[in-house]
Amino acid sequence: MEAEDRVGARSTFFFFPDNVSLAHFSDLSYSFEDDIGFRGQKMTVAEFMRTLAKEGWEVGLHGSWHAASSLPELKAQKTRVEKVIGQSVTSVRQHWLHYDIQTTPRVHADAGFRFDSTLGFNDNVGFRFGTSFPWPLTDRQTHAVLPVWEIPLIAQDTALLNPLKGLRLDLETAFSYIMQLTDEVMRVGGVLTLSFHPENIHPRRCPGWFELYERVLAELKARDPWFATICQVGEHCLQNAATHS
Repeated sequence: MEAEDRVGARSTFFFFPDNVSLAHFSDLSYSFEDDIGFRGQKMTVAEFMRTLAKEGWEVGLHGSWHAASSLPELKAQKTRVEKVIGQSVTSVRQHWLHYDIQTTPRVHADAGFRFDSTLGFNDNVGFRFGTSFPWPLTDRQTHAVLPVWEIPLIAQDTALLNPLKGLRLDLETAFSYIMQLTDEVMRVGGVLTLSFHPENIHPRRCPGWFELYERVLAELKARDPWFATICQVGEHCLQNAATHS
């Protein structure tokens, strides 16, 4: 948060739920009542979530594996996060980017989400759907346009830096890749969506990863961008669509 605050940025924190009913081996196991350390004091995960929301960051849902195709599961997880932070949750990203284009858009819409940012690469970076521009999703069965906009994921830390899979880059090359993507997005006036996982910022777990994020933020700041949450980007797209309809 402090790194983003220094450049005037706010982002979206996607929280994995603690009420998963349909379990998958890749799902996380923890509680929103677990204690963590933040700003030199102990607080629960739930208290941290409320702090984020209060200070202008967006709290979204990081849906569990099976929630990508189960409406009851996704709705229960969304409701759980909403009860914790005391406000609506409108943005979602699915665990491991698990997504079925035939069913997930409709599940997201019926669960009440307005914005998704799942469509990207686990092991690569770039424009998976050929664009950096958000777009409204459709129901592949009925061909109806859904009230859910996709804000595509362009790059994530693990795809760039994981030494066991993905691109397996060093820090300098990863920075170069992100800047090349930035140049391309700026050229067309698109959206550069980056994902950095909080568990990877610890210096002993992933040396240099957090410093890379700080360096990227500083370089982006020098280019005078609009830093925004997923919800803010989505709302901007909705306003533009209404203006030009």
